Amino acid sequence: MNRDTLKALAARVMNDRRFCCDEQHRFLAEGVLALFAENEALRKDAERYLVLRQADVDTIQNGGLFAGLVPDNIVINGHDLDRRTDAVIAARKEAQP
Repeated sequence: MNRDTLKALAARVMNDRRFCCDEQHRFLAEGVLALFAENEALRKDAERYLVLRQADVDTIQNGGLFAGLVPDNIVINGHDLDRRTDAVIAARKEAQP
């Protein structure tokens, strides 16, 4: 079953009066719709990250959006950006009580 079909089925369960008393179907449909919303938010975050990851190292001179490393004032991208981002995430997790 493809994404659009599943989304339409979940919407039908939520809006079709025949399902209004079927709590289990509604609960499942709500879960499916919530997962679609979460997936879309994650997809947008990934697309935003790819913009930074694929930035040319000359972006700072040419203008544009980039991820930089301070105080070195250098553009980081690709695997270097991944590695440094992962290190920041790990450090934040360690710092949490």
